[in-house]
Amino acid sequence: MDLVQDPDLAYVHFAPPCGTCSRAREKPLSAALKQQGLTGPKPLRDSTYPQGLPTLTGKDLEKVTAANNIYKLCCSAIRTLHRRGIAVSVENPTRSWMWNMPCFEEISTLLSGTVDFQACAHGGRRPKWSRFRSALVDLSPVARLCPGDHEYAPWGATRGPSGWAWSTAEEAEYPAVLCQRVAALAAAHVSKLGWQLQAPGPLEVPSPPARTLPTACSIRPGSVADL
Repeated sequence: MDLVQDPDLAYVHFAPPCGTCSRAREKPLSAALKQQGLTGPKPLRDSTYPQGLPTLTGKDLEKVTAANNIYKLCCSAIRTLHRRGIAVSVENPTRSWMWNMPCFEEISTLLSGTVDFQACAHGGRRPKWSRFRSALVDLSPVARLCPGDHEYAPWGATRGPSGWAWSTAEEAEYPAVLCQRVAALAAAHVSKLGWQLQAPGPLEVPSPPARTLPTACSIRPGSVADL
């Protein structure tokens, strides 16, 4: 927590792990994958128990407990940064159970900005829905829909030399275009504070045009293709 007291901070972004909160755990495996002997990850949380199902034991309980500790640490840091007037943002999938955690609900009023977007609108390979909650920085330009003019990489699992690999794990990394756009918005923010910074130049990574979304999206649970 020493870092949040650094006098040179102007903007901090948090990207807590989403594995134990992923709604992809609720999706059934295809018959083809089952025939190959693959068993999918089981749900570890739900709407009644966003902090973890009471039946969890062993490794699953350890994973959920570790994730919960990270979430609480993030929320504590966000409170401190907000008191200092430092801009913050935090990201997770749009329908992640993380947003239902008591610690995040308690700071909901601090995070006044809500932006939902699809990763493929920022150079990603899949139409994954993600959400940024923010305070004291405008990230509304990130709100973009898939333009619908390209093919998606498939969801599911593939077998490689080192075993099975889940496509959701590939989506944990931010697309380069998204990083570029958020960095430019952060640079614009700190420039307004009087810092001598230059927004990064354009990447040589092509990004498809995308329709913009409202700054605060109201997405019906049944309409979001988020994992």
